[in-house]
Amino acid sequence: MSKKGNLPKAEENYRKALALAPGYIPAHLGYGITLAKMHRLQEAEFHFRQTLKISRDNTSAHYNLGLLLYKRLAIDEAAYHFTQVLLQQPKNPKANFYLGNILAEQGKMQQAIVHYKNALAVLGNDQKIEKNLQRAEAALRKVN
Repeated sequence: MSKKGNLPKAEENYRKALALAPGYIPAHLGYGITLAKMHRLQEAEFHFRQTLKISRDNTSAHYNLGLLLYKRLAIDEAAYHFTQVLLQQPKNPKANFYLGNILAEQGKMQQAIVHYKNALAVLGNDQKIEKNLQRAEAALRKVN
């Protein structure tokens, strides 16, 4: 619903779904994504966390919560959630990309390079990831 751009209608439908079935995971996830698109980040975070209370290994909730936290600069917690995704989906290119960014920001270039390469192995060419990989490799060469 929220992909079509009618965010208020999507919000209304998710709210109705959750009133009928408070533990319905797809409604929590969809509502969280919709709220994030509406820049209502605290509410979105609540629904991603609710999903994880119901289903602690839910990769979509971990990814979306990680992305939200990354954008809010809660880097350590974001890294935790991206790592949780990668434990179940080691080839997930987006989780590899964001975890690579976090590791690069922490100066852990060798680890960042591994994650960028994992992302590229799935996506093929991606200019943003390739650029970050080159930066991490250059930084590692400076250290060595």
